[in-house]
Amino acid sequence: QWVPPTTPKTTEESLGEITVRYFTSHGPATIQDMGWWSGLTVAHIKQGIAIAGNLLESHTVEGTTYYTGSKSPSPAPSVADTYLLPPFDEYLVAYRNRDASLQKAHAHHYNPGANGMLSAVIVQNGQVVGTWKRSLKKQTVSVQATPFSASMRITKTAYEAALARYTDFLNLN
Repeated sequence: QWVPPTTPKTTEESLGEITVRYFTSHGPATIQDMGWWSGLTVAHIKQGIAIAGNLLESHTVEGTTYYTGSKSPSPAPSVADTYLLPPFDEYLVAYRNRDASLQKAHAHHYNPGANGMLSAVIVQNGQVVGTWKRSLKKQTVSVQATPFSASMRITKTAYEAALARYTDFLNLN
């Protein structure tokens, strides 16, 4: 009742649309990343890329081809360079290979039991630098941050700004 009627799409139109949407919202990403995220086969994704045509751009870096939407917005400059992300945030879940944002040496912190249960992470300047846990009380929240190593220092002022955004989100400021 709430959703207006739509015109059915062909399989090809659907493949083209999901491919453009994925690479526009998650790019730069690889075919393998989209396969991980969507469950589609490599053949279907390549077909979707062909259908998308000039709506996608490709770039090859060190032998790996990455795709983005050709009309993807440029990232806006941000004061916030530190984020507290929940366990299943798309920042990490949407990619088969997370090496660009999470060092392999620390991957076990993100998925500590190797059982699919993921940790909430702290991202600073695009890199996952630690994990965090929260304890909710009636009118307050307590957050415990755990950096991966002493060399991965979390900038105090940026962390405090991220924490303030989180408590604002929870209406606990």
